[in-house]
Amino acid sequence: MKWCLEPAAYALAVVLCLPLSAEAHRAWMLPSATVLSGSDLWVTVDAAISNDLFYFGHSPIRLDNLAITAPDGSPVKSENASTGKFRSTFDVPLAQPGTYKIAVVNDMAAAMYEDGGETKRWRGSAEAFAREVPAGAKNLQVSRTHSRTEVFVTAGKPTDKALQPTGVGLELVPITHPNDLVQGEAASFRLLRDGKPAVDVAVAVVPGGFATGTT
Repeated sequence: MKWCLEPAAYALAVVLCLPLSAEAHRAWMLPSATVLSGSDLWVTVDAAISNDLFYFGHSPIRLDNLAITAPDGSPVKSENASTGKFRSTFDVPLAQPGTYKIAVVNDMAAAMYEDGGETKRWRGSAEAFAREVPAGAKNLQVSRTHSRTEVFVTAGKPTDKALQPTGVGLELVPITHPNDLVQGEAASFRLLRDGKPAVDVAVAVVPGGFATGTT
């Protein structure tokens, strides 16, 4: 059984979807397994955007900002990455024992301003904003969107280092390890905004696996 919570969520299949703005479509990743044992371990991950969770039918998640963290905190390179019409897919080698974090984090900005009597629009990364939008632009209007989609996968015994928050944006930090979740049992999480306790945040629990035909 798979679940996604908005704006922050963990699934029984350990899928986290974390958009910071309300959108019709939901971004999600689904690993082929979340807890593994043995040697020469790998997982294959599907990544997509759709109305119905875990159904392909709208667009793929782009993998430009894919980041995989090993149990010791070091980066891991994905293998066999591919992006098609409805989904992206990639493989992750699990060379170390412990819990891995697989994340796609996007930090985007959009601006509208006047230049020489014309209205101009700009969209790009938050880092590029200061370089590409003129300083002192007239009637400047700016919006910023920070989104995070994460999954956790464990080889052998679960570990905690990959669960640590980044301190940026809205994050759901597990107290109960995501790979120890069992349907019907209680689990605890902490909701943070920029590293501090978040308040007045509406959270919706969305069950996956129920197609509505509206993708």
